[in-house]
Amino acid sequence: MELITKGGNSCVEKDCLRMVLFLLRENAMDYQKFRDEIVKKIRGYLPEEYAGWEMKVEFIRTRRGRREAVLIGSGEDGTAVPTLYIDMLYEWYQSCGSLEKTLRFAAEFYVSGMRYGRAMSECMRPEPREDGIIMALINTERNRELLSDVPNRSCHDMSIIYRYMIPLPDRSFNAVTITNALAEREGLSEERLYELAMENTPRMLPLYTENIGENINVLSNDRGIIGAAAMLYRESLANISGMMESDLYVIPSSVHEIITLPVEDASADKLRKMIYEANRTVLEAGDMLSDTLYYYSRENKTMRPAL
Repeated sequence: MELITKGGNSCVEKDCLRMVLFLLRENAMDYQKFRDEIVKKIRGYLPEEYAGWEMKVEFIRTRRGRREAVLIGSGEDGTAVPTLYIDMLYEWYQSCGSLEKTLRFAAEFYVSGMRYGRAMSECMRPEPREDGIIMALINTERNRELLSDVPNRSCHDMSIIYRYMIPLPDRSFNAVTITNALAEREGLSEERLYELAMENTPRMLPLYTENIGENINVLSNDRGIIGAAAMLYRESLANISGMMESDLYVIPSSVHEIITLPVEDASADKLRKMIYEANRTVLEAGDMLSDTLYYYSRENKTMRPAL
């Protein structure tokens, strides 16, 4: 509908346009109400086969940051399901102005994603392939139960674990944690897993660095997921240290990324306090990596807890 036409009474027509936009804005749901409506009504737009599936809302980490999403799944381990990002649906709703159209779009998107995922699964080998084994860093103390069941390697107060990564065409990926039983079945020792992971991870999840000002650099991988392991890539810290012409403080900000800065630019005590507080007030429990501030020596190319 075009309210402002050539040769018309522009003031009246502009006032009319403002009134329409005001009414649309007043009648539109805010984000929180929209999210609640999506969660309450989406089942009614899905085929009957999904009626009994579990549904939850949680925050998912992406390159765009943490995004709230609706996850609908059968509850079976390893079953890949489409992610319905609520901010994406809200943008669609604001564009079309119809909750019903948005729900239909979300349902069609989900069903199409399930068909795609099933087709992809049929093409994939369920056995771990050596060229798909990668590593991730987790906090040791908080994951004692998991570590008792998986091959792992100590890295200060962190632990390296291994996963089998299955890349998908949309640049997302599925990852299965390699357990002791699975490693034994495949004849893979921890030493062999480490060797493969050190070779595969930088290739499958390339290093991503970003300078965020004041000589502060963020290290992760190009997916922004389980990217703290990038600190173990050969020469990753050495290159930044060389570029800064300084030894580095290494802040294990989460399992997804680390932060580095020259030692001359900050107080170790202040950084330790910042890490401790951030781990308890900013991060979700599963994303916490370490309370320890690390020191990287440019000369020796080694990392140790900062004194």
